[in-house]
Amino acid sequence: MIFGQLMNKNSPKNPINILPSHSKKKWVIFSVPLVVLFITIPAVFLRPSNQTLVKMFTKLDETPQIQELAFNILQARTSLQKSANIIHFPYWFKETKLPVYNLFIDPDDIRIMDDILPQNIFSDNLDVENRVFVNAVFQSGDFLSEADVRYRGALNSHWTHAKRSLLIKFPGDKLFQKMKAIDIIVPRDRAYLMELVNNSRLKRAGLVSPNMFFAWVKINNKDAGVYLVKERFSAGWLEKNSIAPDSEIFSQVTSVDKNTPYIDFNLYEYIAWTREINQTNQHFEELETLFYLFRQSDEIFYKNIANILDLEKWYGAIAMNILAGGSHSMEANLNLLFNSVTGKLEPLLEDIHIYEAEHNGDPRKAYLTFDPITKRILENQKFYEDYQKVLLKTVSEQNLKADLELYDQLYEQMKPEFYKDQTKYKGDIRVDITIKEMREWIMLNYKSAQKLANLDKFPKFDDIYKDLEDMLDLSNRMGFENFYDISLSKSEFMKKYPAFRIFGDNIVLPRGIYAINETVIIPQNTKLIIEPDVKIYLGEGVSVISYSPIEAVAQSYNPIIINSAYPDKPWGAVAIINANEASKFQYVSMGGGSASEGINGVTFTGMLTAHNAPLYVYDSNLSFDRDDDIINVKGSTGEIMRSKFYDSIGDAVDLDMTSGFIVQDNYFYNIGTKQVQGDAIDISFSDALVKNNKVDKCSDKGVSIGERSNPTITGNIIENCVMGIAVKDESSAMIENNVLSHNLIGLSLYQKKDIFGGGTAIIKNNTIENNEKNFDISKNSTILNP
Repeated sequence: MIFGQLMNKNSPKNPINILPSHSKKKWVIFSVPLVVLFITIPAVFLRPSNQTLVKMFTKLDETPQIQELAFNILQARTSLQKSANIIHFPYWFKETKLPVYNLFIDPDDIRIMDDILPQNIFSDNLDVENRVFVNAVFQSGDFLSEADVRYRGALNSHWTHAKRSLLIKFPGDKLFQKMKAIDIIVPRDRAYLMELVNNSRLKRAGLVSPNMFFAWVKINNKDAGVYLVKERFSAGWLEKNSIAPDSEIFSQVTSVDKNTPYIDFNLYEYIAWTREINQTNQHFEELETLFYLFRQSDEIFYKNIANILDLEKWYGAIAMNILAGGSHSMEANLNLLFNSVTGKLEPLLEDIHIYEAEHNGDPRKAYLTFDPITKRILENQKFYEDYQKVLLKTVSEQNLKADLELYDQLYEQMKPEFYKDQTKYKGDIRVDITIKEMREWIMLNYKSAQKLANLDKFPKFDDIYKDLEDMLDLSNRMGFENFYDISLSKSEFMKKYPAFRIFGDNIVLPRGIYAINETVIIPQNTKLIIEPDVKIYLGEGVSVISYSPIEAVAQSYNPIIINSAYPDKPWGAVAIINANEASKFQYVSMGGGSASEGINGVTFTGMLTAHNAPLYVYDSNLSFDRDDDIINVKGSTGEIMRSKFYDSIGDAVDLDMTSGFIVQDNYFYNIGTKQVQGDAIDISFSDALVKNNKVDKCSDKGVSIGERSNPTITGNIIENCVMGIAVKDESSAMIENNVLSHNLIGLSLYQKKDIFGGGTAIIKNNTIENNEKNFDISKNSTILNP
């Protein structure tokens, strides 16, 4: 149906039905007095909660007719409570200050969604196969698009009442405010204001936070009221949060459709895991590695858990839930992010909620409902002490003050909107009481958490291993073949690689000539020292992957050489990952490498790569790479100085998510090919200093600045490139004292990715001349001359 037809069609009287239709039988009439009597006496004199009444009805009769009658009585009870909303009637006529979303859904399509809702409205879940998409039209401001819409949420709180949670997906490459899909969620399900407070806590703790905000929704020109809007996870969502887009998100689900790959470890009741990003991938080696480790002895588990789970962030996630008075977001609502930079799983929390903490500082009670992996971690005294440090930092009085201030600001902002919203399930008085009660819980939970943070004793649990016998057998798992090499002792390493030597705490490769034909994994908690005058010749695809820093320092007359063992057969990568101490390469000649894929779930795209590991390169020659980059650095800092880069296939230096990195006094020649466009220096999500470099001949950009980077580019000479300097995708660069000449374009500012905007450049004292086009500035980009 085209836009005009659907938007002009008469809206249904009730745009979303309250209940699936049931046949009426005469005998129901005779049951009414009994049920009414059953409900009226306790409802009037005992004033039970609706949840209590639901249990009473469920015990009485589970037939659809009784269920529908029970529901109608509960709705009538709620309607009576909502009659007091009249005291706020002036708010009904005020304009909302929230963003307004208009949905237009054909009444027949609404009936399609309604007809497959669960018949038992009190206890059944909405399974995935019954969440059917229908066509709709979405409009907000100047944005107008077709969309696919369905109900969302397994529990009946999302779809039993007039206000229902929905998933909205936009077609093809069309994005709404740079979002591919959104959930609109009834605020009551996310504790009204608390989800935004919880998200603020996540950001403060250095954890990734969902993108959430309030909006006012209309369905077929009728007010559906206040909703919480949440951007759905996607590769674009990862990029906007400065997370490598080849990372993965795993979500827990209560049901899956027949076309979705999933895995069920039988460790959590009724829970399976699916991929959110690469949804067609049928392998779950990242999760299998974690859950297989859970089945091992305490010695093996505690020795290796930090190599698959980011413990610092896991501690932060536990602390977030302790502040929330429960473990809601680490049970069935837990998402796991596999970070392709670190090769570790991280908690990705949402729906944290809030409850009144009842443990009063008792660690056994506080963590009783957490998952078995968390419990096992906390039973280790060292891990528990490390966690307590995170918790102590989290529960400061300063953080409490910030949370209360934000909560009060949100309440002041949203109170008129909640009063205006007449579709919400609870009445205004009940909503006000609940919001104020939750504010009290914030303060109470801080006090209880502060007791936990300062208590000496640590918890013990009796139920950690009770599900192991039923757990999925993972002995034939695939992938992560080198996982346990990360924690090898030095003596175990020597048995595998006898060419190396042990000197004190270090692994040393003495001067000499070495042909290496199998990938070498340097374990953690040591240092690899490559002595001067070492010549390493690596076989095809062979890599050296180090979980400790590398020191390869020589002299100009006695360099270290790393090259291919066989002509025209590129080796893999020299890569450092998760090393806190800096790696240093000086007077190293390296060439003929490519990349290394699939080492413990991580792809290293540079001939020399550093992931979450500081890298310092001086006075070296790097050339003839056969993959994406000569040097690739992700999630770290460092320096590249006085080095030469030439004859690459792709980029020479690629900096992703780095901080304070310096690229200075280097020479770049013949970077990239016609088939593979190459940048001399490619910067993403970084704030690097690029100074006094000479770039001559590259097949793409001399300096490429993208994805919200904020570098300073000064004193460089860039010639014979497609673009001298490019600033794009919401980056802002200081560009001064550079010479850009004999390029196709001197300086270009534009938007490349639709999830970002244009670029901004502040230019000062540059010589930009003798290019085919000196400047190319798109309409959504800005160039400033201070």
